Amino acid sequence: MKATVKILRWDPERAVKPRYRTYTVPFSSGDKVLGGLLYIYKHLDPCLSFRFNCKGRHCGECAVMINKKPGLSCAVPMSRELTIEPLQNLSVIKDLVIDRSRTYRSITERLPRIGGKKHEGKGLRTLPMDLVDRIVRLDDCIQCMCCMAVCPAYKKEPETFLGPVGLLALVATREEIPGIDVRERAVPCTDCGQCEKVCPRHIPIHSEAIRKLKGN
Repeated sequence: MKATVKILRWDPERAVKPRYRTYTVPFSSGDKVLGGLLYIYKHLDPCLSFRFNCKGRHCGECAVMINKKPGLSCAVPMSRELTIEPLQNLSVIKDLVIDRSRTYRSITERLPRIGGKKHEGKGLRTLPMDLVDRIVRLDDCIQCMCCMAVCPAYKKEPETFLGPVGLLALVATREEIPGIDVRERAVPCTDCGQCEKVCPRHIPIHSEAIRKLKGN
């Protein structure tokens, strides 16, 4: 079988507008989109830029837009017609490579700082089981940024809104931020639930994390 693969090519450092380039890629049943990208890189276009690492759905590095939907290229099956683009709402370094460091930095810089007086350690402390359970469920994030690519609130206010990834971090640590009302950080959320629908790890980002943060 052969696939027609359209890829959005763009180098922001060059004075060239984004453009699509089309490739013909052979594939077999069970092949993933990442395999198609590697074929293009090895046999057709060594200048194509994209990221991957584990190839096993654990790192999130290979996330891209596939036929207008965010997903891990190591997990999404090949098909006869594919359009591949970088994740939406995020800065692009080149082709399919987004600027993850810039996104992480913009999130962490806006997270509230943990204050309080310094004190000597007093050994292990007991955590409520509901807190432990929540942390375990929500701490499966691989920071693929698929949720950020579909968040309408983040698209509208990228400079002020933490986005699903930032809100997820707040929910997991809110007991450690005494005296700070973190609920206001979730106000821009539109409750569309798209972040949860596209999460490759099936984390209850909206139904459990964000709704709890907003007090719903």
